[in-house]
Amino acid sequence: MTPDEYVTRLKSIEDRKVELLQAMDEESIQLAREYAFGGNTVKAGDILESVNGDIIMVDRVKFTRSTINNNGLPCCVYEGNQLTKKLQPRANPIRLKLFQPNVAKVVQND
Repeated sequence: MTPDEYVTRLKSIEDRKVELLQAMDEESIQLAREYAFGGNTVKAGDILESVNGDIIMVDRVKFTRSTINNNGLPCCVYEGNQLTKKLQPRANPIRLKLFQPNVAKVVQND
């Protein structure tokens, strides 16, 4: 084998490695999405209360691939503006993210 043949074959291997890693990453993201949304019943418009007592009106549902609070498992992340205890918008709006394991209860479904 010549040096040029070696370099060419090595580059081919490296290119395949990159393609495989990208495919594996895409598959792991899809698996995390399926797991996180698998049991999710919360949707935009729902009002949630956290274990800390924060209340939000959900306007966006996303997911995260792992969290400390969920033993490293994927879970949903609910985003929305914080509400008062009377379920009214705050005078000075505060955006919050609420991770699925920290949801104490669904206060109101839309």
